[in-house]
Amino acid sequence: MASLLDALGVLETLGFYTVIFPFLLVLGIVYGILMQTKIFGESKSVNGLIATIIALITVSILKVTIFITVFLQIIIAFLVVVFLIVLVFLFMGIKAETIGNALLHPAGYSTMIILFLIFAFIALSVTFPEISEVAETGEAETTGIAAASKILGNPTMLGLIVMFVIFVAAAAFVTYTKD
Repeated sequence: MASLLDALGVLETLGFYTVIFPFLLVLGIVYGILMQTKIFGESKSVNGLIATIIALITVSILKVTIFITVFLQIIIAFLVVVFLIVLVFLFMGIKAETIGNALLHPAGYSTMIILFLIFAFIALSVTFPEISEVAETGEAETTGIAAASKILGNPTMLGLIVMFVIFVAAAAFVTYTKD
């Protein structure tokens, strides 16, 4: 009998995660930006055509699709964890409005922005491993990006950064006073 994992494997062999999903994601984001900013006017067909061309060009670049795939895997895992944490708080009796206000607080969304930047850096280090390989082997002169990749890519350093962000957010929540 076929299982859900078999169906996901079929989608993976068809290229859904490496071609179709990044194409649809880029198409939707670019189309939304073009419709919102009205750079090329309000014509849906012109904006759709430009968004389709940009999405096709984006999907044709292998490193970009790898970055999108890795970044989305990390973001989805993070959002699942955040969703489970919110559920735990709701089960403990905290109101949804309180949780929403905490996330809309400057410390809440700045923490999210910092975490998204860390996730983007992790996805870049997975997409371009040759930078960290050069830094580890010492075959070429170590550049600033390679040195930063080696230092920040260390799991201990990433754990320290995440702990630091959590402590800063907790201190901001504790010391915040309404004016």
